[in-house]
Amino acid sequence: MLLLAVSLIGCKPKVQKIELFDLAKLAEQQQQYFEKSTFSITRISILNSISDTLTIDNYLWEEEISSMKSLDLNPTRYKTDYKEENSTAGDQKLLKYTLDLPKKEFTGIYEFSVYYQDDINHPSKIEILQLAHNLVYKQTNRYLFQFVNDGKRHYLNEFSLEGSQDLMMKDPVIYQISSKAIN
Repeated sequence: MLLLAVSLIGCKPKVQKIELFDLAKLAEQQQQYFEKSTFSITRISILNSISDTLTIDNYLWEEEISSMKSLDLNPTRYKTDYKEENSTAGDQKLLKYTLDLPKKEFTGIYEFSVYYQDDINHPSKIEILQLAHNLVYKQTNRYLFQFVNDGKRHYLNEFSLEGSQDLMMKDPVIYQISSKAIN
């Protein structure tokens, strides 16, 4: 009986740990970079075609880095449902994750694309499509993080969020926020 129990325990299948692109780690690296460097940024906000432009000195990209951390794929419950695709886009490599579930009535990150030259840990651009679809509302957010990688430094240079929200019995809302570092 003891031999049977030991053999059954030994036959237990190994659970493979799945790791997707680590956006939280990249966000931490960016946060450390901006704690040592200061930039001014120009931010443009648009809400239903009404725009506002603002220049901010000594900016630390805190909101943008917070967004990066919240968009990490690894803690999601859908982690095993992403289809991974590797390809090229011009002179860059592309790693793309697409959720293998229907968009209808889904909430979370649906697509996640990382563009890079040689080192995926130093991307040139990250694009993310986040959806929130249910019976009451439909929201779509497209995030774009663009980086400078000059061989010495790798840092977030531009951030944009474009989105729309359709609530039942209300007019749709369209918004856009973009920030660009000024050296």
